[in-house]
Amino acid sequence: MKKKVIFSISIFSLFAVLAWSSEMAAMWSNLYRTSEDLVRQYTVMAQIVQEDDRDLIPLMIEAQSQLLATSKDQKTVNESFYHDEIQKMIIREMGELRAAEGGDIVLKTVNETSDPYLKADAIRTLGKMGATEYVGEIGFILRNLNLGVTRYPSREETETVVLACVSALERMKQIEGFEPVFFVAIGGYARQISQAAENSLNNMIEDPSEPLIQILTESDDLRVKLKALAFAAGSTAPAASLVNVAAQGLKEGLSHTPDDLSEKGILADLRTTSCLILINNGFDNPEISGLLGEMLAYIPKETQDLNETLTCVAALGAGSNDESARELSSHLKKLNDLQGDGITITDQREIKATIQALGNTGNTIGRAELTRVQFSNWNSAVNREARSALAKLN
Repeated sequence: MKKKVIFSISIFSLFAVLAWSSEMAAMWSNLYRTSEDLVRQYTVMAQIVQEDDRDLIPLMIEAQSQLLATSKDQKTVNESFYHDEIQKMIIREMGELRAAEGGDIVLKTVNETSDPYLKADAIRTLGKMGATEYVGEIGFILRNLNLGVTRYPSREETETVVLACVSALERMKQIEGFEPVFFVAIGGYARQISQAAENSLNNMIEDPSEPLIQILTESDDLRVKLKALAFAAGSTAPAASLVNVAAQGLKEGLSHTPDDLSEKGILADLRTTSCLILINNGFDNPEISGLLGEMLAYIPKETQDLNETLTCVAALGAGSNDESARELSSHLKKLNDLQGDGITITDQREIKATIQALGNTGNTIGRAELTRVQFSNWNSAVNREARSALAKLN
């Protein structure tokens, strides 16, 4: 009986609270609607937003709609001030209340206002609402800012809207928002803006491989391609996804002809960064092994960079497929042939790296050339590496 009494009291109290809240909302709504001027509306709205009452969301939507409808009416300077400030209060409060039902009027504010600070508030509010249906619109706004299509009189105004877009897209956590934020991170914005964008990218989506591959494929700027690849290398995306990005990085690094020494260096960095991703994650796709084989053949003709060769060989050693073992065995055969023909290779880092990589594959395809090492006049250190690699083969 006592429990029933307590339960009844609790239900009564709940209804009483709800009735009181509804009554207060009606009172504030009436006060705002009957306010005779913008100053009075401002005073009432300043009190309304302190209530943090979801029952007042319909009033805020109604009020914002009316304010937008009168935004182009002729006003005094004082009236314009209060007109804008009321909108900012409403938009910010709708964000704090996560008032998703007001998404349409907030987006309308974004599209219609000429005030960059109100636009930024509205964009942030869409992010707080989790209004993912508007991610395309926000991404479009940010792209135009990145490209310089949209310009504001001051840098501060531009950066305010940029940061609002970055914040909203981070909250929405949609793959469509990644690319425009990426270009903020690598663009010519102030350091704190670029850093904020980079932090947002790390929190936005778990697997950014799809937009990164798109950037690698579609961008005409080699430096942008390299930055996309570098971002992948530092991300916590799944290993299989990172391997796919690295494969595209290799294709880009091998398919472009450099116009100058700077581009030659960037293309080399694309290839070596791709190799490092493969070394760290391993792979089993024979197509990637074929690309690495192309890279091994490309280096002596174009860059003569031993460090690039060593990185490529190590990447082949991370491949768990027959094609990797064949590429390494073929490379080892070339080195054995040179040594057997009496062409002394004084720097033995390449032969040792190739032997070690073949051992790392664990593949018996490398057995013949590893055995041949010991009969090709290599020194004892190289022979020891070959015996160690042979012991690793399955």
